[in-house]
Order: sequence, then C-alpha cells, then structure tokens
Amino acid sequence: MSQMLKYPVRQRCPPALPLQGGLTLLEMLIAISLGLLVLFGIGTIFVGSNQTYRVQEENARIQEAGRYALEILGRNLRQAGYADIPIDPVATKTAFQGTPVNGIDTVCPLGTPVTDLLTVQYDGRVGEQDC
Repeated sequence: MSQMLKYPVRQRCPPALPLQGGLTLLEMLIAISLGLLVLFGIGTIFVGSNQTYRVQEENARIQEAGRYALEILGRNLRQAGYADIPIDPVATKTAFQGTPVNGIDTVCPLGTPVTDLLTVQYDGRVGEQDC
C-alpha cells in the first residue's frame, strides 16, 4: 500500500476550450433573418387590423346615417294626416284635408337617374306658418 501512495494517480483534464469572443457571421445572419421575419409578421398583422378597423368604422357611420334617416322618415309618416283641430266650437275645420301620403314612381325619359318621390302632408298647429 505504501507504494500506491508513492505514485499518485494523475487525473486527465479535458483540453481547455478556446473562449469565444463574439458571434460568427452565420449566427448574425440567422439572427437578423429571424428578427426580420418576426417584424414582417407583426407588421402584416398591424396593417390587416388597421384595415379591418377602417372598414368597421365606415360601416358604423353608414348604419348611423341610415338610422337617422329612418327616424326622420318615421316621424314624418306618423304625422301624416295630422290636423290641429281647434277647440273652438264654431270652428269649421273638422279633419285633415288632402292626401296624407303620396308616392310617385318617376320615369327615366333620357337616361337620367330614376328617383322615387314620397310626399307626406300634415297640418301645422293653429297659427303656425310654413316657411
């Protein structure tokens, strides 16, 4: 046993790896390519969502204009044939005189645009003048 201690066993050390000082050109090209690919994907998503937002905004404006037009038309149609009959017992007016709602289909003689006409008539209040 004493002989074993006399000759210590040498351990083998792995060879020292050289320290890397930076990135190789190939690693840089791959990193830049992946970065550009991700950036392109994000840009495409942004442009697509921006276009979708604009289309939805335009549709909302169209719907709001349609709602407003239908509200005005509905009010006028509900008033069709309205007559402000005075409370005075000697008044001669007893009802609306005229055609409350009249529709006309126009004919296109020379290729001009065809428009339909809707006429709604009602009386104003007593003493009110038509401007």
